[in-house]
Amino acid sequence: MFPSCMSLLSRREQAPQPRPGQAAVVLNVYDMYWTNWYTAGAGVGVFHSGVQVHGSEWAYGGHPYAFTGVFEISPRDERELGEQFRFRQSVHIGYTDFSEEEVRRLVAELGKQFRGDRYHLMNNNCNHFTSAFCLVSVFCVLINIDISLSLSLSLSLSLSLSLCFYLPPTIYS
Repeated sequence: MFPSCMSLLSRREQAPQPRPGQAAVVLNVYDMYWTNWYTAGAGVGVFHSGVQVHGSEWAYGGHPYAFTGVFEISPRDERELGEQFRFRQSVHIGYTDFSEEEVRRLVAELGKQFRGDRYHLMNNNCNHFTSAFCLVSVFCVLINIDISLSLSLSLSLSLSLSLCFYLPPTIYS
């Protein structure tokens, strides 16, 4: 009846080429297998997401402690996430000028806001984290916003963004 967010990603095009020194920023999307097995027929689902840049994937999850819930895994490695996750697809978001060291600093700063004890399934989850990460690493770099300003801007904007906001960009195999 109604298309899901994931069905909006059916077209495939060739990825634009980066400028020298840029790194691709890729959104990796995973099915929450145990939930989506039941809900797929209705065209809805629950998804986990992580951002891949410089050969690492960064994601966010909850725990009861007052420190970062951001973690690093090997890109698209569903085994590192757990048995309930199935890799679904990658979405090319854009390119960043941030070096690997700058990305790690960005992750550390985001981790102060995305603490494990602040995780909320609907209001502060992995998709909010990936929205903030993509806003800072790609979009704020494109318009040359200072990283400290862009962090506060992206964190406030990410609270109102969902994964669907990022799904219309083209998918690349």
